[in-house]
Amino acid sequence: MPNTLPLDDLNIFLAVVRAGGFRGAARNLGLSPATVSDTIARLEAGLDVRLLTRTTRSVTPTDAGRDLAARIAPLLAETTAALDGIRSRSGDLRGHLKLNVPGAVMVDILPPLVERFLALHPGVTMEIMVDDRVPDHPLPEEDIHLVYPRHRHPSAIVRTYLDFCLARVPELEAAASLTG
Repeated sequence: MPNTLPLDDLNIFLAVVRAGGFRGAARNLGLSPATVSDTIARLEAGLDVRLLTRTTRSVTPTDAGRDLAARIAPLLAETTAALDGIRSRSGDLRGHLKLNVPGAVMVDILPPLVERFLALHPGVTMEIMVDDRVPDHPLPEEDIHLVYPRHRHPSAIVRTYLDFCLARVPELEAAASLTG
């Protein structure tokens, strides 16, 4: 077969290997398990080799699957980085942003701000976690942890992000001027 395998199929294969199953990969990719399963079947048929061993309890890569995953993972990561770099030249914000916010902010303040931000930047997706704890540093699973100024850790970097947001969210400017 000629080299006509879509990159998306290879990314789905890597997601299955990393998640250890079709359901986990489907959940991570926002696809149905049937779509993931069909993609893997199509990929295996196109390569004429079994890449995954399926049992009722697990999905594990075969030797060929492990070899393929090890070789294509860095290539696909570099391809994604190259494409993201080209897209970023447009000046548009793109990507997935994970916010961790206190519950009180989530009720009234954040929804209209998020709605406006996402309308201005359609290339951004956002995941919001609600947590009233104040960590010493951002958790690995979050990009931004919003806290009230009086609760922030002394080493926290606050101003850089607020300056960026103030240009787009005037409501924060008034709040920032009150907290100095």
